[in-house]
Amino acid sequence: MGRVNERGGWMAANLEVARLHYPAGWLHAEDLVDVAVQALLDGWDSPSLRSLAGLIEVDLRDAPELFARALAEVGLFPLSKREAL
Repeated sequence: MGRVNERGGWMAANLEVARLHYPAGWLHAEDLVDVAVQALLDGWDSPSLRSLAGLIEVDLRDAPELFARALAEVGLFPLSKREAL
């Protein structure tokens, strides 16, 4: 399940799908901000998820680490690329 982002690529529609797509290389750091915003709208909440949702383009280098922390904070531990595929 996904939706088209502003760059015309597919992105995960929710946090659990993004958990699989990111390590597989199907999402980029800039997509994680959109994933975090949608996750908050879907009822997920954690300090790192809030931080990730508020990132601006200049801070995108922090997105992968914040995504991993946000997953852990809500009980969805990050997967390796091998696990995701």
